[in-house]
Amino acid sequence: MMTDSHKALMDRWFGGLERRGAQELLALFAPQTWLRNAEGPPMQGADAPQRFLKDLLDEGTARRFTIVDAAAQDDQLFACWEAEYTSNAGNGMRARGITRFSLDDKGRIEQIQIVHTTPTAEAPQPVVRYGT
Repeated sequence: MMTDSHKALMDRWFGGLERRGAQELLALFAPQTWLRNAEGPPMQGADAPQRFLKDLLDEGTARRFTIVDAAAQDDQLFACWEAEYTSNAGNGMRARGITRFSLDDKGRIEQIQIVHTTPTAEAPQPVVRYGT
């Protein structure tokens, strides 16, 4: 069952990615984490969240997420999303994916796995952020 704290975590996670807010995202992680971005190798260790976020934030210059669906069971939270983002080359891109969060007893992220599907064929215009 989705709780208000689950929704708040998702808002903070996806909003932080949109704002490229590494520090606000780092605050969401538990001290010990296991992280994986799609088919990439799992990341563990004290610096895993920093490496994980650097990889994510280096994928493009701007992004916008739409949560399509979400579910929660015990300490697991799943978010199905669509994203529009601008690649480092300035191309507009679209992708769909699922993010699985495993939370500790304080609601912090212990595990996160991002599973990407193939980017959609239709490419939008680059995402424009005003005032940034």
